[in-house]
Amino acid sequence: MRRERGAVPTTRPQDDLYAHVNGEWAAQSPLGSRRSLVTTFTTLQLAADAAVRELLDQDGDVPDVVAKARAFRRSWLDGDAAATEDELRRLLARTADIHDPEDFFRWSGEVHRLGVITPLQHYVDIAAGEERRYAGHVLAATLPLPLDHYRDPAAIEAYRADLAEMLAAVGAEADVAPDLVTLESRLAELHRAAAPRTGAAVPCAAAALPAELPALALFLDGAGIVPAEDGLVHVERPELLHVLTEQLAGCSATTLRGYARWCVLTSLAPYAPPPVSTVWARLNRRAGTQPWLRRDRAGQGEFLLSRAFGHALGHAYATAHVDAETRAEAWDVVRRVLAAYRATLLDCSWLGPRARAAALDKLDRMHVAFVAPERPRDYGGVEIHDDRLLANYRALCAHEIDRELRLTGTPVSADHWRITPSQVNAHYDARANRIVIPAAALQPPLFRVGRLAACLGGLGAVVAHELTHAFDEFRIGTTADGLPEPAWGPAEESVRAERNAALVRQFGGFRRTDHPDLRVDGNRTLCENIADLAGLAVAVRAWDDYGARHAEPDDDAHRAGTRELFLGWARLWRQAMTRPVASVLSRDAPHAPGEARCNQIARNLDAFHTAFGTGPDDAMWCAPADRVLVW
Repeated sequence: MRRERGAVPTTRPQDDLYAHVNGEWAAQSPLGSRRSLVTTFTTLQLAADAAVRELLDQDGDVPDVVAKARAFRRSWLDGDAAATEDELRRLLARTADIHDPEDFFRWSGEVHRLGVITPLQHYVDIAAGEERRYAGHVLAATLPLPLDHYRDPAAIEAYRADLAEMLAAVGAEADVAPDLVTLESRLAELHRAAAPRTGAAVPCAAAALPAELPALALFLDGAGIVPAEDGLVHVERPELLHVLTEQLAGCSATTLRGYARWCVLTSLAPYAPPPVSTVWARLNRRAGTQPWLRRDRAGQGEFLLSRAFGHALGHAYATAHVDAETRAEAWDVVRRVLAAYRATLLDCSWLGPRARAAALDKLDRMHVAFVAPERPRDYGGVEIHDDRLLANYRALCAHEIDRELRLTGTPVSADHWRITPSQVNAHYDARANRIVIPAAALQPPLFRVGRLAACLGGLGAVVAHELTHAFDEFRIGTTADGLPEPAWGPAEESVRAERNAALVRQFGGFRRTDHPDLRVDGNRTLCENIADLAGLAVAVRAWDDYGARHAEPDDDAHRAGTRELFLGWARLWRQAMTRPVASVLSRDAPHAPGEARCNQIARNLDAFHTAFGTGPDDAMWCAPADRVLVW
């Protein structure tokens, strides 16, 4: 068997596929205060970021968007701190006009266009229906800390001190900090009690909002957001919105003004001068959130550039780095995965005729957004200054919100991506019934020209993983148009629940080697584990279909390709992290640790045991009766 860089030949794949492939890599991946999490995907993202940086640093005449991105970077690195502080104080001063809950909700709408995150957030996305069009959506925004932190007395006490320090740094009343922590803790409990977010939205008549959801009506009015011609606003988890706004409506004017100031600071802290920005970075480092704040100043600037100009710069990245051969071979991988997924649904023994037909219809009508949108985003209307950082951020926020609002009422656009072409990711967009495969995903080890088996274990398995989200517990009950799908019945649900329970038990019993004291929550990670399992199984099927069509000269050649596929799978899940980050991810992340994603998934597949010749004495062995396949 060919040895890949990073493999440890003394660890057999039959005993530990993950360590066999990634042990040496893990030993060479030092961690520290600025490097607390390293994965295959973060490493590839750094490479894509470096390529984008080269585009920004090129000589000669540059496109307008590159010039503006350069100016934004200069304002981040060398901007006028005094001007930024003055602008921040002016924003904070606007909160003095808040005297009651109605003022607070209207103010929340006014600052929405300025990049301030308040308890209510508006965005534009596709509404369910046979005529797929963009519409306004509203949801309850998340809180600054992970929800479990609000139950940790030590974490909350440290948070209260940080909150008071940040308020005092801008001349706000710091003595309101205990009340704000109490308020956020109550909001955290409401979030915790609410049903999980699925993206599904309830259409509400805008004319009825003043009576049914008055806080939302005030927010939209303050933001100057006019509903579409059909007069509807689409609300995610309206029951959560009701209880959150009721909680805020019961607050005193002093608490509401303080909370408004805290919303400003938490939203704009990265752009503020010290000590606000330094305390904010310290707070997030302790909570294990926003890892980009652990980078140096230049690295933070790269992250913010990707958020601000990522769609246009990503388009330029795709043009420069994805040649015709790469595009053609990567599309061949995608085509094979789609065909294998269709065959998997046709062969799925526990799907009844109606459920199978509905699933096939959804798959057959799925769009594939590949490499980059046809047209890059236009930033012509944004004015960017070399020295006015906060003003630049506000201008970019307003530009993006206005761009989205112009989509309201228009048909679905192939150019409207939620992720950028330079993001190392693949993404299932449920509302568009679309799989998005950006240019940056076409890098080793996800993709290698001329290495079909390895590509299927990498890019192919990732694409099939994302396809599975079209049929996960949150989306199986909807059609390709986002409408309710009644074909899924109790017989299918019973079989799937039984198989899901077996997978939950498997992951709940997994013992990780990097941080042995941390357990894997099989229930919380179930959705992603199912997608991993189906993703790898479909990738293997695509390889088997290729072998059947191309008449492999002997079984050994095909088995060698299967082994290469599983090695590609293992390279996907390289992961090293510090104990604090591991603790946060173990508690909050929807994904299992990389070691579990690699080994526990692979050992469920017959093809793994056949390819590597495992037996009962091998650590990766899983008895046939204990192997699980959901799809």
